[in-house]
Amino acid sequence: MEVSVVVPAKDEEKTIGDCLDKINQVFDEENIEGEIIVPDSSDDRTPVIAREKGARVIHPDEEGYGNAYLDGMSEVRGGYVVMGDADDTYDFYDIPKLLEPLQEGEAEMVVGNRVEGGIKEGAMSTPHKIGQPIMTGLLNLFHRTGVSDAHSGFRAFKREALKKMRLQAGGMAFASELIIEADRRGLNIEEIPIELHPRREGSEPKYDYFSDSWDHLKLILLRAPTKAFAVPGVILLFVGMILLGGSFLNLTGPEYAPPLLGSLMLLVGSTMTGAGAFVRHLGIGRDLVDHDVLSKFFSNHFTPGRGFWIGLFLFGIGLLPLLPFGVVKSSVQQHALFFTSLCLGIEVGFLSVAWDLVGE
Repeated sequence: MEVSVVVPAKDEEKTIGDCLDKINQVFDEENIEGEIIVPDSSDDRTPVIAREKGARVIHPDEEGYGNAYLDGMSEVRGGYVVMGDADDTYDFYDIPKLLEPLQEGEAEMVVGNRVEGGIKEGAMSTPHKIGQPIMTGLLNLFHRTGVSDAHSGFRAFKREALKKMRLQAGGMAFASELIIEADRRGLNIEEIPIELHPRREGSEPKYDYFSDSWDHLKLILLRAPTKAFAVPGVILLFVGMILLGGSFLNLTGPEYAPPLLGSLMLLVGSTMTGAGAFVRHLGIGRDLVDHDVLSKFFSNHFTPGRGFWIGLFLFGIGLLPLLPFGVVKSSVQQHALFFTSLCLGIEVGFLSVAWDLVGE
């Protein structure tokens, strides 16, 4: 089997037939030995039409864009895998254009670029036109994939590349995960221009814009915890120490603002840094991310038990002003320092306990 085309469908009886006719025509004209797999969760005649057109219909155990593809791709037999939607917004006549860079050895994944190819009038809603470049920009900011249209649903890749990737996202974030995993595994990604066509009348979109956008954003951030959380956190920690420490030497301006702002930055920075380390620790255990400098440092120098005792020590320092034998100080700087130590102690202690419980 040379090519497997996976076309997930949910109530697409008005368009599924034309999509599969185009795929079969490409198979005939290009002398491709191919198969079509339709992961279906419809309540209409979509699976009946798909079988009539020669497709192999499967029924995913769970609903969702990603789950449909995960189940469908687990069934592929071809050396090349093509994915596309059943609503006929992508032109399956472009399959040879997607396959060419793979067959020539120029890429391991090819993404159809709607931005360069052209988005027909009415093919994309205004929120999507605004959100697509923002989400693609964020993905490239944290993962540096260099892809211009990270959420195109028309793609092709080698079956060997599919086996290398650890794909888990069950919802619309599957589109982002494919790009992130390909970049993580060092796969070469190419883009080719394609056109995006408007939906036909009676073909309804299956996405929830705000919910699906959050899924994309969450996956983009959680797959890059050091850049998304720890690096900004370390910067805030550094600036907070300068402001709070400098306030004791009257180097940082007015009496109240620097120590209070420094305390706030220290607390927020420690939270973000801890979140980055914690999320990466969880991600490594689930094979979502790899070790980096931060995670290696924490693994080598920081254990949950050690973190608990550090947190308890900081908490004790923060309680000193409450003791009855005259440790109470009156300056804003000193109160800010004790308050920061108290909060950091609670944070580090609880995070260490949570880390140990999750790691069991």
